[in-house]
Amino acid sequence: MRYYETLYIVNPSFEKERLNKIIETINGEFDKNKVKVINHYVWGKKRLAYPILNHKYGTYIMIHFESVERQFLMNLGMFLKLNTSVMRHQTVRLDKQPDVVEPHEIMVENEMSESDKTINEQEVSIEETLLSDNANTKNEENTEKSENDSKESPEENLQEETDDESIKSVQQEEI
Repeated sequence: MRYYETLYIVNPSFEKERLNKIIETINGEFDKNKVKVINHYVWGKKRLAYPILNHKYGTYIMIHFESVERQFLMNLGMFLKLNTSVMRHQTVRLDKQPDVVEPHEIMVENEMSESDKTINEQEVSIEETLLSDNANTKNEENTEKSENDSKESPEENLQEETDDESIKSVQQEEI
């Protein structure tokens, strides 16, 4: 027996009913070809590495199966390619039989990824706060510098201007 894993991505805006219908359709293709499905579950909604069909996110669905025929892999690839609900798919051969995943384990995994999102959102908000604090500090420094510049007496400003003019006139004479 050869074991395979197929990961396919569907539109992230599909509801559970629509996802279940897609999963049933794909399971029907496996049943029609007498291929044993080990696991078939929704892995979760995740950010895509690059936009696909103007979507930044996708719902990932994982399926593990065993098959003897290589021809089925080509048929499955063509079936998924022609299925308009599937945005992308990839099939890889596994070295050993995958463990059966229980539905409650999937829920725990999804809850962990949601807690990771919460942690990431907290980290982003902390970074934004730090950046805004940095920007405020720089603004305060610039304000202090401009206040110090404005505290100079008009006589000092006039002296600097005349020095600049004399330097320019000397440079012109040398030329």
